[in-house]
Amino acid sequence: MTITKPVTQLDFDALKAEMITFIKTNEAFSDYNFEGSALNAIADLLAFNLHSNAFYGNMVHNESFMDTLQKRSSGVSKAKEMGYCPRSAVASAAFLNVTATGVGLNNQSTIGRGTGFTSGNDNGAYTFYATENTNSVVQGVNHVFNNLRVVAGIPASNYFTVDTMSNIRSMFTIPNSLIDTSTLKVFVRSSLASIDREEYFLSKNVFELDDSSRVYFLQESYDGSFQIYFGDNIIGKQPTNGNVIDVDYFVASNIDLSDGCRVFGFEGTIGTATNIAIETSQVSFGGADKESLDSIKFNAFSNNTTKGRAVSTSDYAMRIKEDFNFVKSVSVWGGEDNVPPMYGKVFVSIQPVSGYTISDEVKRDLITPVIRKASMMTIGVEYTDPTYLDMYFITKVKYAQNQTLSTKSEIEALVKAAIVDYINSISNFNKEYLESALVTKISSIDPGIKSVNMEKRLGFKLTPLLGIETSHIKTIFNAIKPNSITSSSFNTVWGGVVYTVSIRETGSYTSERFAKLGMYTPDGELIREVGYVDLETGSFNLTINVNSYVTESRHVSLQFSVVSDDVSTSRNQILKMAKTIESSSGLNYNVVFAETYVK
Repeated sequence: MTITKPVTQLDFDALKAEMITFIKTNEAFSDYNFEGSALNAIADLLAFNLHSNAFYGNMVHNESFMDTLQKRSSGVSKAKEMGYCPRSAVASAAFLNVTATGVGLNNQSTIGRGTGFTSGNDNGAYTFYATENTNSVVQGVNHVFNNLRVVAGIPASNYFTVDTMSNIRSMFTIPNSLIDTSTLKVFVRSSLASIDREEYFLSKNVFELDDSSRVYFLQESYDGSFQIYFGDNIIGKQPTNGNVIDVDYFVASNIDLSDGCRVFGFEGTIGTATNIAIETSQVSFGGADKESLDSIKFNAFSNNTTKGRAVSTSDYAMRIKEDFNFVKSVSVWGGEDNVPPMYGKVFVSIQPVSGYTISDEVKRDLITPVIRKASMMTIGVEYTDPTYLDMYFITKVKYAQNQTLSTKSEIEALVKAAIVDYINSISNFNKEYLESALVTKISSIDPGIKSVNMEKRLGFKLTPLLGIETSHIKTIFNAIKPNSITSSSFNTVWGGVVYTVSIRETGSYTSERFAKLGMYTPDGELIREVGYVDLETGSFNLTINVNSYVTESRHVSLQFSVVSDDVSTSRNQILKMAKTIESSSGLNYNVVFAETYVK
């Protein structure tokens, strides 16, 4: 009796070998030479068929599940089942406050959608366009446009005619894969000759809809284009045959190249305005390509879990990240976990994609309405800007010259790049610095590197009001080494005399846990004590009077060493690579010193 077994191989040659072994179990072919025979060609054909079917079956199975799929189109399809639409490409956006003088006291003026503004950065010059029709607020002789959103994109439009004979589902594909869907406007006209049109709005909550709701729905198609469709006259109003669908939008042509534009110009006119002043409330930021497959996998599950609500801290973070493409990471904690506790509140700290903080206007006018709609009525929202902890390094690398093709300067450059790359990878909320991970990363960049020794320091910046005694309270949540605190130099006035000073420990401890801080001259003279630090928690409490700065930096930078090799973060803290600066001791932290050892 012939014994069969399931095929477990996927490789072509292995499949063929297994097939020949099976055929040889038949006595008629036990001594048959398959090489060069006609039966060998048949075995090739059968093995190819098995290999193709096995590959097809394996791919079909993998692409059916979110955690194993490999194709973006499959991820888009599975996300659609969870009610999640992947993020489109995003045009870099800025927020401007525009003041027009001389328009007239009673005549309200308008900056229309598509009005152009100019700006530039190191990458070149760009044109930004207003995304909404914005009416002015009359303030005396001025007309003010607050929080005007402008994007660096290309204006585009299309129209479609509703024909249920040729397009049964009335699904309309926007023929541009780089559309920024946040700028999409949809209008419906009764016919091609009609001028009047009704605007339809993106639906995000079907429970609020009825048969007269003028809404449209958005999804991504298998080829990466975005599609719009409408309701069925039960959930949402449905356009009828002969109606014309107009879509206006902006194409994200520059992606992130136009991020970081700060100064904007306006070459047009606003009514009879004699002067137009532009203040940038938020520099351009957020330019990004379409959402990646890995991001779709994560966000689709998270979105399905939150169901559009904001109850837990993760719900708040998900809601903000999904609705605002300029957000890089979010940290949320309840008022009961705050120091001091503030019950009935949720604290939100947002890290932008570009820059360090998000303006108060953007938080108030854009983010808060979204959170309010999703959160419970009794919960108040408090925003806390991210606190950045600067990291400084002196790294000594021991390497063997006869085991590497790299020069000392090349190794130094590679080590610097590895440090910067690692710190950038953890420069988000709730990320910690692990020294062993960085040492391993540096050790693996060149076979000649034999050992790595790192001196690490942390720091933060204070920006007191000049000439005013200013108090500062800052907690690092990491234990600090005694006698390691230094600061950059600044000028202060004490007893009517101007001194150039820096901050360090006085050596006088109230206990082993607390160290007093004082201002010292370069000669080591203590001018006065300014506060203290809790060495166990890294909590600083100091009061200083800065008369002027001695460098171009407009802040006082404190640096110190921590007890642990690793550095943890809490709540709104983010680690980042510090710029190269000179400390009061003359050491240049953030420079790699490579030591050569010849073997």
